[in-house]
Amino acid sequence: MSLFWKKLEAIEPYVSIKAHSISEHEFLQTPEERSRLNQTSSCIMCGACYSECNALKVNPDFVGPHSLAKTQRMIVDSRDTETETRIETHNDVT
Repeated sequence: MSLFWKKLEAIEPYVSIKAHSISEHEFLQTPEERSRLNQTSSCIMCGACYSECNALKVNPDFVGPHSLAKTQRMIVDSRDTETETRIETHNDVT
């Protein structure tokens, strides 16, 4: 599982708010914005998709389905300020 976690960490799977000023309140989302996260947010990082991924068997440098799902989750998150950087980084990692 160490390679699973290493590949996940490579895509920096955390919401970045660097461009936002620090607020005394949380960053709220509309129900529509939140609904975009529903499918990829339900991933429990169990590794089942990673262990069964045929693409990884063909190309060990592929980041894996778990990293793709987490990248998608970050890109559609309205609170994240690093969308362009994530896309560029992801293209470099894969």
